[in-house]
Amino acid sequence: MRPPEPLPARVRAYMAAWDMLPEDDSGVLCACSGGADSTALLHLLRRMEGLRVCCAHFNHSLRGPEADRDEDFVRGLCEQWDIPFVSGRADVAALARAGKTGVEETARRARYAFLTQAAEELGCGRIATAHNAGDNAETVLFHLLRGSGARGLAGIPPVRGKLIRPLLGVEREEIEAYLLENGLSHMEDESNGSDRYARNRLRHAVMPVLRELNSAAVRNICASAALLREDEAYLDGLCRDFLKNSGDRVCVSALLALPRPVAMRALRALCGGDRAHLEAVYALCAGERRAGGVSLSGGFTAVRNGDTLRISPPPSPVRIPARALKSGQTIEVPEAGRAVTVQTTVFSGGIHNSFNTFYLKRENISDGLCVRSKTPGDALRLAGRSCSKTLKKLFAEAAVPREKRGTVLVIADERGVLAVEGLALAERCVPQTGDSVLRVEIVQTDGDREKERHTEYDDGFAAE
Repeated sequence: MRPPEPLPARVRAYMAAWDMLPEDDSGVLCACSGGADSTALLHLLRRMEGLRVCCAHFNHSLRGPEADRDEDFVRGLCEQWDIPFVSGRADVAALARAGKTGVEETARRARYAFLTQAAEELGCGRIATAHNAGDNAETVLFHLLRGSGARGLAGIPPVRGKLIRPLLGVEREEIEAYLLENGLSHMEDESNGSDRYARNRLRHAVMPVLRELNSAAVRNICASAALLREDEAYLDGLCRDFLKNSGDRVCVSALLALPRPVAMRALRALCGGDRAHLEAVYALCAGERRAGGVSLSGGFTAVRNGDTLRISPPPSPVRIPARALKSGQTIEVPEAGRAVTVQTTVFSGGIHNSFNTFYLKRENISDGLCVRSKTPGDALRLAGRSCSKTLKKLFAEAAVPREKRGTVLVIADERGVLAVEGLALAERCVPQTGDSVLRVEIVQTDGDREKERHTEYDDGFAAE
């Protein structure tokens, strides 16, 4: 038996097979957390002759000093290896509260929004993440437990747009051996050892049993996922052919003439939503449901009229009109299910990391203090960041869903934006201890607050 090829040669061949290498000299942006997988990936990429490599690190501000330590480690690696480096950070916990989304999902959106922007700024045509074969196998098992179809059971795609996963064919043990052979250190995330998260319980308790039953369990699960990915690509091709030039409506009789697997994929592409939504729309088309509409995610509605199925867009987004704010008053904002309380006080050094309570230096506030929705052209100079951003860009970087941006509260005066709920404070109103300030607090008032959806693991975008 021939010895296995060295890992650098295998990774290069895998990248070539999946067309991961940029066609020009635009280069690859490596997302590096400082963990074992991403450190190995960064080292492997920098060794590839003729490949321009940059590095990006995103700090989720979830682990305090430990997260800052990881950022410093990656920055140091890049200085040592002469790799262009860029970092970003966000208060993910605050963003999750403001957007009423799970922390894992919020972190994923914020991280990939940052990586996309960083790739554009550095002129990189690809973004490489360090998901390995074990991550892929775990993703397949999670999707199996959720009752996913072929799309979920196909696991993590090697390529998705600009995103590439060069280590998807490499097992964790091989990565650890590579680090050891090359004398490479890395950072350990202490949360990886905790069984608080479902993915860690799967990794620590289930995967070892599967390996006892079959030492090639990870490799075989990934092989099955690859076969399902081929089947899914074929069925998706039939779906695209059917939907070509269809716009937001389709012929019901033509849809029902398709094999059900293709028809359901067509509905998924047309309507989005989960399986229950798609089954309801299919029943509407098949006449098993009285004529009418089916409510879909994002406010869309599927409506059947004779032999035509049409997807109706959501109503115009909620807008919050400007409401005056005065000290000593509480202003209700029913459109957002929140209230804003304003009090005059003396600043004693309080911290407002959540960006739901703000201390605004009174002498720097103009007339017309109000709470409202974002308006076109809104911008502010961010406290502590020495840069200005439009709210449009701020929302995009924080991955705030478009349909929810109208209900994010903005505190402003005649000069412009002072604070943005869950996101930012303007530099001009940052107080010093002893300053007279307005304490502006935003609180939830609706009793039916949507529960957070904690996404323990997703389709390959989980953190390392």
